[in-house]
Amino acid sequence: MSVSERPVPAGTTGGPMLLPVAYVFIGMIATVAGASLAKDLFPVLGGLGAAALRILLSAILLAAVFRPWNAKVDRRNIRDVGIYGALLALMNITFYLAIARIPLGITIAIEFVGPLGLAILGSRRVLDFIWVVLAIAGLALLTPWVPGEAALDPLGVVFAAVAGVCWGSYIVFGQRASHEHGTVASAIDG
Repeated sequence: MSVSERPVPAGTTGGPMLLPVAYVFIGMIATVAGASLAKDLFPVLGGLGAAALRILLSAILLAAVFRPWNAKVDRRNIRDVGIYGALLALMNITFYLAIARIPLGITIAIEFVGPLGLAILGSRRVLDFIWVVLAIAGLALLTPWVPGEAALDPLGVVFAAVAGVCWGSYIVFGQRASHEHGTVASAIDG
C-alpha cells in the first residue's frame, strides 16, 4: 500500500471532522432556540412544566424514530440506561429552573462547566488547561458580580451548576449505555 492509499485518521484534516462539527453546531442552535421558545411558556407552565413538556415531546420523537421496545435490555445493562435517563431528565429540569431565574446565556455558560470539567479530567496537555482558564475567565467576565439589580439569583446559579454536573455525568453514562444499545439508548431512557 502506498502512502497515498493509506486511510487518513479522523481529525487530521478538515474533511473527516466537518460532519461532527456541523452536528454539534446544529445541536447547539437547536438547544438555544428550544430553550428560548420554552422560556415563553414559563408564564403558563413554569420552569418545571416547560421541562416536562420538553422531555415528553423528546420521548415521543425518540420512540417514533428508534422504537425502543425492540431493544434488548437486561439486568446487566439496565442500570447504565436508567442512570443515563435520570441524569438527562435532571439536567433538563435544573436547566429550565435555572433559566427561569437567570439569563439563558449565563445559564448555558455555567452549565458548560460540566462537560468542560469532564474534558479536562481526561486531558494531560498544558494547552487544554490554558483553554479552561480562558473559558473560566470569560465566564467571570459575563457574570454580574456586583450585588443589586443586575446580580444573579444564587438559586439559579446552583440550578445551572447542577445541570452542568448532570451534563458531564450523562456523557459518561451515555457512552456506557450506547456501548450496549447504540443510538437506541437515548430512546430507551425516555
